[in-house]
Amino acid sequence: MSWQEFWTNFWESFKNFFLYAEAGDINNLTRIILAIIFAVGGHYLIKLILFLTKKAFGIKTKIQVDVSAKSFFISVLSVILNILLVVLILSTLNISLTSIATLFSAATVAIGLSLQNLISAFASGVVLLRVKHFKTGDYIMVVHSDGTCEGEVTQVSIISTSLKTFDNQVVIIPNNKLLEGVITNYTTQKSRRCVLKVNITYDSDLKLAKKVLYDLINSDERIEKDPVPFIHVSNLGEYSIEIAIKFYTINAVYWDVYNTFLEDVFDAFNKNNIDIAMRKIIVENKNIED
Repeated sequence: MSWQEFWTNFWESFKNFFLYAEAGDINNLTRIILAIIFAVGGHYLIKLILFLTKKAFGIKTKIQVDVSAKSFFISVLSVILNILLVVLILSTLNISLTSIATLFSAATVAIGLSLQNLISAFASGVVLLRVKHFKTGDYIMVVHSDGTCEGEVTQVSIISTSLKTFDNQVVIIPNNKLLEGVITNYTTQKSRRCVLKVNITYDSDLKLAKKVLYDLINSDERIEKDPVPFIHVSNLGEYSIEIAIKFYTINAVYWDVYNTFLEDVFDAFNKNNIDIAMRKIIVENKNIED
């Protein structure tokens, strides 16, 4: 076959594939051009729909939607819209969806086995949004098979939940691990109980120590007076008397109170000559005669 015959056959095949069309149908070249238009236009249309959806969620309505639910819904909507766009493009290219569905069905078992953790995380995310164990902005602690972590919930996505810890690190937990674990939500109640312990020596005046502690509590406006704060001896140790201090404070100032109250105790005990206990080692020198 000569080069002229080769190029002639190639051109005829090219024209037949791209330009030939049956009656009432469109040719393949037109299909490809339309597919490209749909792909580009659909991409920007999806971005516009998601943008408008986010804006709609930002408008105050009678039905308040949690930030976590908003994020989750937008993620799912994005996946659905992109799947519909792919189906539209395949239909435009005249690719049989039946054959694709058959191939997808055959691969379902393999995909399901390889993505079972991902599917489990997705299903768990749906459950978490339904039961509402927590919402965005809540401070939670999670105990699961891989360990313990705590922090403020910043986002609940399709497959994972993000927590921001006190040291400004982001911890990402798969939703299935989150649902399987034990969740402690510190934000659902307005107040949180603070339990602190101090140790004083046996030589110290116990009644005076308790009075000083009660005075500190009564003078601190951050500490709630109802329920009534409670101070009691929690243990008689080998070297010290352990005093437990229990009171409630609102969540917003909990850590401020927790981190500063013992400093106030230290200063108040020093002013009232109350000794904070510490272990002492006494070394006795003995003369050893030869």
